[in-house]
Amino acid sequence: MELNPKESSPPISWNLLEDNTHILSKSVKHLKKAQKNWDFRFYEQMKQQFQESLNKIKKSWEALEPYLENEMTLHKEFVTNEQFIKDFEHELAESNILFQGKFPDYIFPPYHLHFDLENYQVLLILGRKSKRFSVLQPQELAILIANEYKAIYNWRFNSKIFLKDLLNAYKIANCLSYKQKEALWGKAVSLDKIYEILTVRRSTHQEYPKIFFQFELGLLKERFDLSLNEEYVFEFGFTRSARKALVILDSQGRESRISTLTIYKEERPHVD
Repeated sequence: MELNPKESSPPISWNLLEDNTHILSKSVKHLKKAQKNWDFRFYEQMKQQFQESLNKIKKSWEALEPYLENEMTLHKEFVTNEQFIKDFEHELAESNILFQGKFPDYIFPPYHLHFDLENYQVLLILGRKSKRFSVLQPQELAILIANEYKAIYNWRFNSKIFLKDLLNAYKIANCLSYKQKEALWGKAVSLDKIYEILTVRRSTHQEYPKIFFQFELGLLKERFDLSLNEEYVFEFGFTRSARKALVILDSQGRESRISTLTIYKEERPHVD
């Protein structure tokens, strides 16, 4: 009967092979012990047991291999089938990952997921770094990806440090944009310009990809108070040009578009 790879595969019995492999492993330990102790009688017994186990393993494998080859061939055919894509996308959604895109490329900030089925692997890309997975069973693959995604999504994001970085970049970008020596507080600055300042060196740009910048903006906007040291208030805005807007996602997958940052500096009363 032909195996349908979409359904659960009929169980393949590994018992005989596992049992003989276990006996072989014990024989090796006994042979080492006999050799160490100069135990000639025990050595001969274990040598015979070892050889018998080898022969049984060979026969067990010869019986098992055709079934394994058949099943793996069917699975190889299935990963090129449209149903494989549907199954994977379903499992990814079940793992609470809100993704965009379509096969072979998916986006769920800050990650880019790429299927390289010619080499039977999946690349989970973050900037110039990537992690390779060769597990292609849809549910198991989705679990692996979800673990990576949740690990970075739940990392200890330090909002205060990020706000300080935004503040420093805003000052520079503000002066450049308005051609002033001092920042003009309350004036909007392009977030693209802010990102350029944060990643002046090309190497930094590669290590801190824009998609990660958008990811951190999303975390900041959703979870934290947009003020710093009771002195600076941060406000995100947008322009009419959709092309210049950054798309950010919240934890529920809801999109919002922002393109500018305005920082207001609150005057503190002078204390004599």
